[in-house]
Amino acid sequence: MTELSFLIDLLLNHRLQKGTKEVIQQRIKDVEAGMAMPMQVPRAVAMPAHLSPAIAMQSPSTQALMAKHAAMGEPPPAPVKVEQIAQTPAAQAALASRQQAIAIGLSGKPAKGETSPRKF
Repeated sequence: MTELSFLIDLLLNHRLQKGTKEVIQQRIKDVEAGMAMPMQVPRAVAMPAHLSPAIAMQSPSTQALMAKHAAMGEPPPAPVKVEQIAQTPAAQAALASRQQAIAIGLSGKPAKGETSPRKF
């Protein structure tokens, strides 16, 4: 059901006050005026041939941002190996304790006093 059909149904099939009928009639005129305007046909955006399929599937605005930041055609930077950096002895002990707890949890061996393996 469109707005126009709803308004016409409201005007014809319901008891309304005179002021309400006038408002509905004015809205019908506004809706009809909007329908008389020619519809704009979206134009096709030409995709440059040098784009990779992954980039060509992006929206034009995303492609423009990628081109602006020179992300097109360049391979992503290689991941940097992360080293554990602890600046204090307490931080070093905390990191070591964490790694030990992770190793125990992933080992699958039951903890002391338990009868089944840990579930992570």
